[in-house]
Amino acid sequence: MLSWYVGYFQPNAIQRLTRLAADAARDLPPHRAADLEVALQRALAEDPEWSYRRGDVLVTCRPDAAVRLDERIMPALRPHVDAMVRMEYQFDEQMRRATYAEELSRQWATILGDHLDEGTDQELADAREHLLAAQRDAARWIGELLHHRATKS
Repeated sequence: MLSWYVGYFQPNAIQRLTRLAADAARDLPPHRAADLEVALQRALAEDPEWSYRRGDVLVTCRPDAAVRLDERIMPALRPHVDAMVRMEYQFDEQMRRATYAEELSRQWATILGDHLDEGTDQELADAREHLLAAQRDAARWIGELLHHRATKS
């Protein structure tokens, strides 16, 4: 008997789930399947139990959905995914370089600061100021990279 009711109400549940998926997908590009699944799961969580009635019989279900990219889209996305991987690698490499440059600059500034006290050599003072300026630039650059990455995510 239950299987008859499932077959009877299933088109209604599918239609409702399709509407929720369409609403969630409206503002998402086709390659963002994971974001669509999150949005769809959020929508399902707002109304976790669906009930259908026929006469005296009430059937309740808890819908669940998963989203996968259509296989036909994958070849079109491959260049985009490859570019994203390259950009991620380049970003990580730039972050490592900037962090290393900042640490090296900090160490040199400390060394020059220690030796600056020993005398009034103008060249040492100029070198120290140059390194401190480079250190500030490196810190600003890291901040900009992190901000740029945060806005792209």
